[in-house]
Amino acid sequence: MLLCYVYSVAQLPPTTTYTDAYDLCFKMDGTDSLHHHWSIDLGNALRGGLFVPIPDVSRQLFGKRYFKKNVRNMDLFGDRLVAQLEQRILLPVFDKAVDGIIALESKGENIGKMSIVIDQINQEEKVLSSDTLSYVPDTVLNVVTFRIPVLNADLLNIRIRAEGKPLQEAYVAFSKLEIFIAGKSLDEYPLRELPPLQLRQKGVPLSSKMEDIPLELKKVMAAKVIGLGEAAHGCQDIQRFSYDLMMDSVTNHNCKLVLLEQPLSYSLFYNRYINDENYQLDEWRVPSMAPEIMRFLNRLRAYNRTLPSHEKVRLFGMDYSIDAVSGLAYNLFDFITSISSYPRSIEVDRFLSLIMQQDWLHAIPFFEEYKDQMAELLSEDEIVSLSHIMRLSQSVGTDRARRYALRDSVMGVNARFLIDRFAPAADERVFVYAHAGHVNPISTYPSAPCTPLGGYMRARFQDDYSCFLITIGHGSKMAYGEDFNYANKSLEEPPVNSLEAAMDAQSDSLFYLGTSPELNRLLLARYQGLYHTNEEFYPFNLYQRFAGIFFIKRPFVPSGQQIGISAEKRTDMFKLLFNKRQEAIDAINKRIQALK
Repeated sequence: MLLCYVYSVAQLPPTTTYTDAYDLCFKMDGTDSLHHHWSIDLGNALRGGLFVPIPDVSRQLFGKRYFKKNVRNMDLFGDRLVAQLEQRILLPVFDKAVDGIIALESKGENIGKMSIVIDQINQEEKVLSSDTLSYVPDTVLNVVTFRIPVLNADLLNIRIRAEGKPLQEAYVAFSKLEIFIAGKSLDEYPLRELPPLQLRQKGVPLSSKMEDIPLELKKVMAAKVIGLGEAAHGCQDIQRFSYDLMMDSVTNHNCKLVLLEQPLSYSLFYNRYINDENYQLDEWRVPSMAPEIMRFLNRLRAYNRTLPSHEKVRLFGMDYSIDAVSGLAYNLFDFITSISSYPRSIEVDRFLSLIMQQDWLHAIPFFEEYKDQMAELLSEDEIVSLSHIMRLSQSVGTDRARRYALRDSVMGVNARFLIDRFAPAADERVFVYAHAGHVNPISTYPSAPCTPLGGYMRARFQDDYSCFLITIGHGSKMAYGEDFNYANKSLEEPPVNSLEAAMDAQSDSLFYLGTSPELNRLLLARYQGLYHTNEEFYPFNLYQRFAGIFFIKRPFVPSGQQIGISAEKRTDMFKLLFNKRQEAIDAINKRIQALK
């Protein structure tokens, strides 16, 4: 789950205003002096470049530019400026609906359209109302106002989006956002913070080895499709627990399909490995392999070894490559050429040549025409998966921002396809393991707003879809830093008003807690994506999002096992992979030329 949001966990001075806490003057300096940073939609992060300081006669503003050089490189930057910012503000408590005014000061040049979307959200994370103001900013600073009734909302979600004119240099810059409620500036109200949680119920203790799941837990996990949502990517303790839980379901509860937050094309390596005893995973082909998933794959491989083909467990990714130009092509090429029994057939060679040219217009019909000849190389599982993901990726298109925006919906399509194909029976259980922002059915907040994967699963499977949060009190995680090094870093200590602090007060080191009505309100909970951020806690209604919570109090994976990967080492691994890939391409082209 990609993330650019930051939320306050520190106790703020009593004099802190809403403008200071929520950066309503758009300082965007990336330091701890800001407590609730603006989010930047990563799907549009490279559309014209990143947000940068923009000078003005009065003071330095913050915004985004689009240059002519970007026009010449539209595959990466698109053909126009696209800028999107989002902020979610915890409002003062009002007993009744009152008048509100939003005033945004900004300027821009060659902006085709700009909009402000205001969502009012209550304690249950339900949207009470949504209003939109559209306008075109002037080249000098000017203010637009937006009048709304504040409907007893607890959260005000503000999304600002600017889009430049096609193929023209453009910029947009933001000066300040002012909010007035009941005739008073929001800064005149005391800053609201969420109260601590006092848990009345006690959790169900669990074994870290998951050898004997309690009966109470078996009952709530009886759905056909179960979503496991990790609160933080890259935390080995969460990963090990999740894989142990899924392995127990594989061996004891008829789990036939595991879906991971990986591109479907990339996961072909995984599924082949656990189902083909002769297949090996080369380190240079799967450089990002983490120790916990390798351990899980080896256990699945050993389990499948004892079963006939039709009873084996399958493991796939339900995600897809955001980069349609190279991501899908490289994954498919690397996978097919990794099969040791790869027959040097002209059909396979031509197909590989087409996909490395990203010539999907010809590659897809060629594959459909000659897939029977490729059955000697590819399993039936792989043929249907290849056909599905190529056609789906082509239908979505190559625009990176659009592909990112459609990511959860694509995961929903992939998950339904894989479940219908590999676990269609009512008694065949499926696990969907991804970030908590994906698997819950309510909201992707604090990531880019869209219907989450869990929403599509709930619509399809109704009560036969149940999802759970897996979070941790203390420990560490692997993630990317500002220097692009993939490194281990300690998780932030839970603030006193967080879910994790309340659960940390219980005596058991690992336990399950069902979500009860006492959690049917906003409270802070951990949320970390692929990148290290200064702060890690956000306001959620966990009762609405999850059926239950698994809590790991202390790490049980030795911290020494988490070894980072520097940007330099990752570059060297990519170079090795590129060279190996180029050798294979040269050999394929020579064979094709020899037959002409």
